[in-house]
Amino acid sequence: MGSLMMFDDEFASVEVVPSMQLVRLTWKGNAAGAAYRGPSNKVLSAVQEFGLKYFLSDARRMGPILYEDRAWSEREIIPKLVEAGLKRIAIVSSNDGLNLIAVDNMVNTIPMGTATVAFFDNPARAETWLLTEDAVDTSVPSDRKGA
Repeated sequence: MGSLMMFDDEFASVEVVPSMQLVRLTWKGNAAGAAYRGPSNKVLSAVQEFGLKYFLSDARRMGPILYEDRAWSEREIIPKLVEAGLKRIAIVSSNDGLNLIAVDNMVNTIPMGTATVAFFDNPARAETWLLTEDAVDTSVPSDRKGA
């Protein structure tokens, strides 16, 4: 299973696994403005170029998302990802409260019946959910203790 590194800097990396129809965005720290938009644009380019269906966003190291970046994602990225045929999005959540609110707002802009989103605490579980043919799309798996 060959993977291609599409983007890698101090803020994020974007890796594509064409054989799995998967793109992974791993945030390495807080990013705003161009540092946020660059990796997001690479994800969109990868989905369009390779016809990818699955997107794993690992935001564990990400801090708050600025309102301008969130609005830009809602306007410029999310509709194009859905239009390009993205089917499932797995988000490994940040512990930052403002990040969680921004991500929740962005997810709520995805039209019903298009891409399905689930939240995880663990990237391995997120990827398993993405790639499981008969995964229940309405579930929101969690590996939190006591959940």
